[in-house]
Amino acid sequence: VLATSDPESMAYGEHLTLEQVNELIAPAPDSVSVVMSHLESNNITDCESTSNHDFIKCLTTVTHAENLLSAKYFYYKHLK
Repeated sequence: VLATSDPESMAYGEHLTLEQVNELIAPAPDSVSVVMSHLESNNITDCESTSNHDFIKCLTTVTHAENLLSAKYFYYKHLK
């Protein structure tokens, strides 16, 4: 990957195809299964992932997400 950005490299300018990028960044299928199982076991079932599974988006309440992630979310608004 670095060689495509190095002007002195023979591979300079030879960029990866979308398929090659997807193969490079896609998580292992077992990893996706573990994450999806964890979400389902916590009653989060409204989920979808990108075609190569590098992102998973789920719909849930803020309270549920806070409890699951042991986090606190806040809403800030700039009033100017």
